[in-house]
Amino acid sequence: MNTRVQTTAQLLGVMVLLAGAPLAAAPWSLEYCDPAGEPGWQAFELAMRAATPGSTVYVPVPFPRTLDQVVQDYLFQYWSILKGLSAKNPYEPRVMSDLTGGKVRYEILRIENWTVSRCHADQKRDYYNLLRVFELDGTEVTRAVINDSGLMTTWNNLPASVPGPVASQSRALPPATAAIAQLNSELGLNGTDPEYVATGGMIDCHLTHPCLAFRQAGLFYIVYNNDQIFEVSAAGPRLTLGKEVGSRSEETTRRWLTPDERLISLGGKRFTVGRQVSVAMIRSKKSAFVR
Repeated sequence: MNTRVQTTAQLLGVMVLLAGAPLAAAPWSLEYCDPAGEPGWQAFELAMRAATPGSTVYVPVPFPRTLDQVVQDYLFQYWSILKGLSAKNPYEPRVMSDLTGGKVRYEILRIENWTVSRCHADQKRDYYNLLRVFELDGTEVTRAVINDSGLMTTWNNLPASVPGPVASQSRALPPATAAIAQLNSELGLNGTDPEYVATGGMIDCHLTHPCLAFRQAGLFYIVYNNDQIFEVSAAGPRLTLGKEVGSRSEETTRRWLTPDERLISLGGKRFTVGRQVSVAMIRSKKSAFVR
């Protein structure tokens, strides 16, 4: 079926705050980490808070809570890592010059982590801060993934026009409330509780290029590639990494998927099936999983 969404402007492509945008809701998820891992996560937190310079888990501000604190942790790790790199990204000199000259401004977005890294035994990563670095004229030059612990996972430098598989409109990440307001306005929806998520499986909502998730009429949706929307059912199948996914059995799992279905990570070892839906289906307030 053709469920490609057409809009007067590319979805999420305009970085504006719209009047009447919904208030930010509490973070939500369809899967949570097994509490049996709590002792290990607490031990990791204690180790981080006690770490001193030279430790692999040292950051200036463990578990940062403000933009300034996130920036402190980012700069410390960025410069430390660069010292050990023999080869640098071709766009690195521009970022380095901007940071050294103080010619930047920073923004952070909270991203809910639905990837397999969420429930590791060493540390829990329910969410992370996506730190965005802009030149003073508004050009975004790099994004860094800073875990809630303050440790940096990766960064992605952005040239003036993003090459390859990353669509140029993916550079625009307005606040989730503005993104859902735009989506609602253009498509005639009533989406609520918006948040950005990183997930994987058969869709790629990357750490540095996450996807918008929202709720409507008690159902859950993910906007993918700015023009496709998938319903993710709270009552959908729960598949396990190492069993139905990520093993020899995955080939069998994929065979019973319909053309409009995708495997989607919910966090940790849990996966489910998302089903692509039309705008009309969302407006009807009916689940695509009820046939």
